[in-house]
Amino acid sequence: MLATAIFIRIQALDLRQLKLVLARALTVLAIGSVSACSPAPPKAAVPLPTVSVVTLKAQSVPITTELPGRVVSYPVSDVRPQVNGVILKRQFIEGSEAALGQQLYQIDPAPCQASYDSAVAAAASAKALADRYRTLNAANAVSRQDYDNAIAADRQARAAVETEGLNVAAGIGAISLYSAQ
Repeated sequence: MLATAIFIRIQALDLRQLKLVLARALTVLAIGSVSACSPAPPKAAVPLPTVSVVTLKAQSVPITTELPGRVVSYPVSDVRPQVNGVILKRQFIEGSEAALGQQLYQIDPAPCQASYDSAVAAAASAKALADRYRTLNAANAVSRQDYDNAIAADRQARAAVETEGLNVAAGIGAISLYSAQ
């Protein structure tokens, strides 16, 4: 039955295709016969593995663990600024112990002096306005509300001069900051 199928198949081919099919079949048969006849290569001997012997004995082994962390001393103080200004001089060594009342910093007094001068100028202006309104109020040439506002502004300006004067007097030469409890 197989031969009949091959024969029918071969009849359907033309001469050129038949030659090609026969050439391929003969090539396959030749390769198969050559490989079947050649002897197999000898297998290489497998080397024996190297064996070592270890004798075990019981002993204690310390277990150590390294962990990251921080150490902070108990009496710690933070120095935080409570005044504004340019530091002229630092009077302590960082990391050293500060005694109670020890001078820590000297701060430039120029901004305090400028604030005082500004308050004095504002007070002079407010006093002049209050004097002018006092005269106009006596002649009923200004409203009572404007007069009261001018008097209040004069008093506020005098209080600002007094406050700034105390700030400047406290820091003659340079403002000094001292340690506290």
